[in-house]
Amino acid sequence: MEHFPYISRLWFGEYFQYDLAPDYWLTEVSGLPFGLTGEMLENGGHPYRGLVYGMTTRVYGKYNPGAIWQLFKAFDIANSEMLGYWVDRSPLKTNHKNIRSTIYLRKDKVLIAIGSWSEKDENVALEIDWGKTGLDKNNVRLISPEIEGLQDFRTFEIDQPIPVQKNNGRILILEKEKLVAFTLNMGSKILRKYLHKFHDTHHHSILNVWHLSVAFFCCRD
Repeated sequence: MEHFPYISRLWFGEYFQYDLAPDYWLTEVSGLPFGLTGEMLENGGHPYRGLVYGMTTRVYGKYNPGAIWQLFKAFDIANSEMLGYWVDRSPLKTNHKNIRSTIYLRKDKVLIAIGSWSEKDENVALEIDWGKTGLDKNNVRLISPEIEGLQDFRTFEIDQPIPVQKNNGRILILEKEKLVAFTLNMGSKILRKYLHKFHDTHHHSILNVWHLSVAFFCCRD
């Protein structure tokens, strides 16, 4: 253990039992109790459960976590704060005891890693403390990003239960809906200027219709 301050990740050995409970993962598989991350090896590990503990497999044989690494880079995960399900102050958790989540929190978005230990397919609700996320519930989108070889792209409503296959998982991103915000802001300025010029007495109604129309078209799949 005296060498731990000088290494970046742990690999305790082969033949971990990746089908065991979350407590086993936290204490035996991950390096988190020692302030380090770890790597999975046996049969490529379990991508979803691994990310709950900040782990991926390593590159070997037919296994390559490159697609997940690309997601990390695009999300800028290095500048996020990792908050696992074991952290009381985490602003986002699931409502199912056998489906755990860890978030990677940034100022304007959240990467959500969900791992299932359930023996059946589930529809899982996300319990979100919006004040702690720094996000506005009315100006965000929730997506499941495409990750080659792991999952397809999909969008979800904020209050929509998330389908999670048994003993599998899902990776989500919750982020500001920048396109809607920008379009509403710029369009409103132009429209207000136009309506003021012609002294339209119904300009508030026209602006409301504009907002609804832009939100509808920008938020479609």
